[in-house]
Amino acid sequence: MALKAGQALEKAIQNKQDIAQALAIACNGKVLCRGTVNTSRFVSNEGFTTGTICIDVKDINSMVSQSAETCEIEVKNENMRVKIDGEIVVTIPELITCIDLTNQCVLTNPIIPNHAQVAVLILPAPHAFTSEKGLSVFGPEYLDLPQAYQSFLNRTD
Repeated sequence: MALKAGQALEKAIQNKQDIAQALAIACNGKVLCRGTVNTSRFVSNEGFTTGTICIDVKDINSMVSQSAETCEIEVKNENMRVKIDGEIVVTIPELITCIDLTNQCVLTNPIIPNHAQVAVLILPAPHAFTSEKGLSVFGPEYLDLPQAYQSFLNRTD
């Protein structure tokens, strides 16, 4: 997936195309939303970088909602889950990625600048992570969530 992503990113930049959409197509993912980073707060504690990224939503995937105001990404080294207007819509093991639309690059934690124009991209989890054993180690239960894993990418509503 990394090679496809890199090639798609390079081509989109050269052709002045939408990099978030190009990455989503190349990696079989979806753009969840676009907006402006309102706040990003991180702390390091016991070997983990934890925090939240809050985004003022300007555009939302219609699979989620017809309109939305906020996107909050919970971080524990990785982007662990996404809430749209307070409702959990994506969790690990799916890959949650922030794309800097101005600088045309992928953002890494904890370097998420306030006021950045971003797209939140959801990419498929590696198959091993969606197995029963994989989910027991790195699924919603890891986040103490009561619900079973449901792939955002496979939603039909």
